[in-house]
Amino acid sequence: MLLSIKEVEIPTIQENEVLIKTTYSSLNYKDALSSVGNSGVTKNFPHITGIDVAGVIEKSNSTEFEVGEKVLVTRYVLVTDNW
Repeated sequence: MLLSIKEVEIPTIQENEVLIKTTYSSLNYKDALSSVGNSGVTKNFPHITGIDVAGVIEKSNSTEFEVGEKVLVTRYVLVTDNW
Protein backbone atom coordinates (compact mmCIF):
# COMPACT_ATOMS: atom_id res chain seq x y z
CA MET A 1 0.00 0.00 0.00
CA LEU A 2 1.28 3.45 -0.89
CA LEU A 3 0.44 6.30 1.46
CA SER A 4 0.85 9.80 0.08
CA ILE A 5 -0.46 13.31 0.03
CA LYS A 6 -1.19 14.91 -3.30
CA GLU A 7 -3.33 17.58 -4.85
CA VAL A 8 -6.48 16.47 -6.61
CA GLU A 9 -8.66 18.23 -9.15
CA ILE A 10 -11.85 19.82 -7.91
CA PRO A 11 -14.66 17.53 -9.08
CA THR A 12 -17.54 18.73 -11.21
CA ILE A 13 -20.61 18.87 -9.00
CA GLN A 14 -23.62 16.84 -10.04
CA GLU A 15 -27.34 17.48 -9.57
CA ASN A 16 -28.21 18.15 -5.89
CA GLU A 17 -24.55 18.55 -4.93
CA VAL A 18 -22.60 21.52 -3.63
CA LEU A 19 -18.96 22.55 -3.53
CA ILE A 20 -17.88 23.93 -0.16
CA LYS A 21 -14.93 26.30 0.17
CA THR A 22 -13.48 25.00 3.42
CA THR A 23 -12.60 27.40 6.20
CA TYR A 24 -12.02 24.80 8.93
CA SER A 25 -11.73 21.02 8.92
CA SER A 26 -10.47 18.25 11.16
CA LEU A 27 -9.31 14.68 11.08
CA ASN A 28 -10.86 12.20 13.46
CA TYR A 29 -10.09 8.68 14.66
CA LYS A 30 -11.65 7.03 11.59
CA ASP A 31 -9.61 9.31 9.32
CA ALA A 32 -6.47 8.03 11.09
CA LEU A 33 -7.58 4.41 10.64
CA SER A 34 -8.31 5.04 6.97
CA SER A 35 -4.94 6.70 6.39
CA VAL A 36 -3.16 3.49 7.41
CA GLY A 37 -5.34 1.32 5.16
CA ASN A 38 -7.82 -0.14 7.67
CA SER A 39 -10.17 -2.08 5.40
CA GLY A 40 -13.02 -1.82 7.89
CA VAL A 41 -13.15 1.95 7.42
CA THR A 42 -12.33 2.59 3.78
CA LYS A 43 -13.51 0.34 0.96
CA ASN A 44 -12.37 2.40 -2.05
CA PHE A 45 -8.98 3.94 -2.66
CA PRO A 46 -7.72 6.54 -3.24
CA HIS A 47 -9.59 8.08 -0.32
CA ILE A 48 -9.63 11.70 0.81
CA THR A 49 -9.91 11.84 4.58
CA GLY A 50 -11.90 14.40 6.53
CA ILE A 51 -15.61 14.35 7.24
CA ASP A 52 -16.07 17.46 9.39
CA VAL A 53 -15.94 20.82 7.65
CA ALA A 54 -17.06 24.40 8.11
CA GLY A 55 -17.14 26.76 5.15
CA VAL A 56 -19.12 28.57 2.50
CA ILE A 57 -21.03 27.18 -0.48
CA GLU A 58 -18.91 28.07 -3.51
CA LYS A 59 -20.98 26.30 -6.19
CA SER A 60 -24.44 24.78 -5.95
CA ASN A 61 -26.56 22.50 -8.10
CA SER A 62 -29.10 22.21 -5.30
CA THR A 63 -32.35 24.03 -4.66
CA GLU A 64 -31.67 23.78 -0.91
CA PHE A 65 -28.32 25.61 -0.75
CA GLU A 66 -27.26 28.94 -2.22
CA VAL A 67 -23.81 30.21 -3.14
CA GLY A 68 -22.41 32.23 -0.24
CA GLU A 69 -24.34 30.32 2.43
CA LYS A 70 -22.28 29.33 5.49
CA VAL A 71 -22.41 25.60 6.30
CA LEU A 72 -21.20 23.11 8.88
CA VAL A 73 -20.90 19.43 7.97
CA THR A 74 -20.45 16.71 10.59
CA ARG A 75 -20.86 13.00 9.91
CA TYR A 76 -22.36 13.85 6.48
CA VAL A 77 -25.08 16.03 8.01
CA LEU A 78 -25.15 19.43 6.33
CA VAL A 79 -26.21 22.37 8.51
CA THR A 80 -26.67 25.89 7.14
CA ASP A 81 -26.52 29.35 8.66
CA ASN A 82 -30.31 29.51 8.28
CA TRP A 83 -31.10 27.35 11.30
